[in-house]
Amino acid sequence: NLALIRRYFLPTSLMMGAVIGAGVFSLPYVIVKSGWVLGAFWLLLGTVVVTLIHLFYADLVLMTSGKHNFVGLNKIYSGNFYAAIALVASLVQMFFELLVYLVLTFSFAKIMGISSGLGVMLIFWATASAAIFLSLKKLEFLETFITVAVVAIIFLLFSWSLPNINNLKFELKSLGESIYWLLPLAPIIFSLNGRVGIVETIRVTERRDVRGVILAGTIIPAIIYLLFIVAAFNLSTQVTPDGITGLLGAIPNFFLFGIGILGLLCIWSSYVIMGYDMEDVMRFDLKMHGSLRVLLVVFLPLFLYFLGFSDLTALVSFIGGIFLGVEAFLIIKMWWRAVFKMNKKSFIFKTRPVGLMSLVGGVFVIVLIAELAKYL
Repeated sequence: NLALIRRYFLPTSLMMGAVIGAGVFSLPYVIVKSGWVLGAFWLLLGTVVVTLIHLFYADLVLMTSGKHNFVGLNKIYSGNFYAAIALVASLVQMFFELLVYLVLTFSFAKIMGISSGLGVMLIFWATASAAIFLSLKKLEFLETFITVAVVAIIFLLFSWSLPNINNLKFELKSLGESIYWLLPLAPIIFSLNGRVGIVETIRVTERRDVRGVILAGTIIPAIIYLLFIVAAFNLSTQVTPDGITGLLGAIPNFFLFGIGILGLLCIWSSYVIMGYDMEDVMRFDLKMHGSLRVLLVVFLPLFLYFLGFSDLTALVSFIGGIFLGVEAFLIIKMWWRAVFKMNKKSFIFKTRPVGLMSLVGGVFVIVLIAELAKYL
């Protein structure tokens, strides 16, 4: 039924597209390091917390007339100071996300049998940077391609692992070393974050369906991620930080080559979209001069890489634990002010969910402290 597809499937797919991304490749390693008991618990808790953040943000969008981005909503509900924090945090977060994509090029090059990972990364960087300023992001198929490519990779790997499914050694009673117990939470939050797609999802969704679409669009990716974690654990000779180079020698080279191609195309598309959004923020929110925008968007991620920021687990933990923690705080603060101070009507929550707000806040405080403690 076309009406049902238009009403439910397309909006949910759009939300899933905002969620699913490169962060998934970091999850098998951090889950294994913490132990399966804690890893499964953190995946469940992270899914609940990120889903709630998405619902709070969607509620803010619904209760605010006009079209506003994250910075604009902060200006309305929290004032210029917090809007400035939102702007800086969002921009720095995007720079580090571009860096994540550069780091992953080495992994996909390796499983394709290409020895010069640096050469692949530089070609990737040059072509993606050129595409950003040619406005290729406007080709709408890129967003769809990212989702389809990542899901295809995951289902291919999971399907390949099925004949050996009885050999899974989950060790459900085991825990990793205590220093790794909190390791998965920040990468899980990073991997499930889809706040940037919520405004567009709401635009194509009937108001009465928004809550269900946000729920499905966040929970389904978490289930898909679980399939990838199981597949990587089942197939890898040793689970690696990138989740994929451990597959070398475990599955045929032609299969790995195909996964490598899909992966590179996926993160290339993500890089272009992210870079285009950054250039947009610099142009319209910061009123930055064109040459400075080019200099920052094109060269800063590469400079950060050569400066030594090349550890995938550290990067996704840094983004998920610190910048998304700040983002969650800003969203909770805005929603609290809108509902409790300005008496706005909630479209998502039937009651005032103080307990859920406390849960979200408590989890992000733990993640933020754990992440900051690494640098003290």
